[in-house]
Amino acid sequence: MPETFNNTFQFLIFFNIGILFSQSRRFILIIGQWSFLLAGIIAFAATEYFYLSGISPFNSTILSKFLVGVAGSVLVVQLSRLALAANFLSILSYIGKRSLPIYLAHMLVASGTRIFLLKILKVDNLAINCVAGTLAGIFIPLFLYKIIVKNEYTAWLFMFPKKIDKKRGSIRQTIIKTA
Repeated sequence: MPETFNNTFQFLIFFNIGILFSQSRRFILIIGQWSFLLAGIIAFAATEYFYLSGISPFNSTILSKFLVGVAGSVLVVQLSRLALAANFLSILSYIGKRSLPIYLAHMLVASGTRIFLLKILKVDNLAINCVAGTLAGIFIPLFLYKIIVKNEYTAWLFMFPKKIDKKRGSIRQTIIKTA
């Protein structure tokens, strides 16, 4: 089967399981409780370990993929419910609304962070470089955005392109500002 169809049918089951999850509010309320979080983490870690190590107790790659997918989906539902309860989603919303400035500056900042860690601080730990680069690539562009839009001479960096208003015959620019 062509690769596109193979991937589609291989992952279609998870899409359908997601539809079933979304229709069962009671199930989501049950698995979203704190008491199920540890069980979800253990189930996901165990199924992922068995799948990646190749020592699947089920002797079936398809069944292993299925169990990893279901365990991962349940874990994501649990974490989402807990993030909602902890008001963590407002932070994600804030970051999401400013994805353009992050997109425009993240590569320069993340690469600069990696170079700084490797060349100057001599830190070659992959985990430290990934975490530091990711955090810097998100939060430094947000900081730059805050500074840039306050200055009338640099605010144009985050404006939509000029639009001609045909009714009024004028040119408008809109600063990308969100709450």
